[in-house]
Amino acid sequence: MFTLQNLRSGLVFLMLTACSASLTVAPPAYSQGFGERLGAQLDRGIDRLSEEFKEGWDSLRKAVDKMGVQGRVYSRLRWDKALAQSAIDVDVEDDSSVVLRGRVDTVETRNRAVQLAEDTVGVEQVLDQLTVQAVAEGRGTDPSR
Repeated sequence: MFTLQNLRSGLVFLMLTACSASLTVAPPAYSQGFGERLGAQLDRGIDRLSEEFKEGWDSLRKAVDKMGVQGRVYSRLRWDKALAQSAIDVDVEDDSSVVLRGRVDTVETRNRAVQLAEDTVGVEQVLDQLTVQAVAEGRGTDPSR
């Protein structure tokens, strides 16, 4: 017998069947594992750091290029291990003549300072007005003066 109850049950069954068929999703062809996802994240992070480092390096190079003769000579003297503790003033005259003033510990450190200044890009002449500490205090002689 055909009843309203049978009709409702049939409609519910049809609706559930249609819904379940539309919800069925095919599994992905490839499922990426944890290690692969982590590796991909690390690769992206390294690429980003590499790019940031490159941009920072380019910025540093541009700053050094803009630096004048005085800054270049001062930087070379300040970053040299033998001269790092020496009190050396750097002045520039006529855009390419450098005057070194101050005190150094030995004749060798004075010679090193003069050599570094002479070898700096943009320097044509170095005027050495450095004083050797040991000679100034009477503990030795200065063979170059």
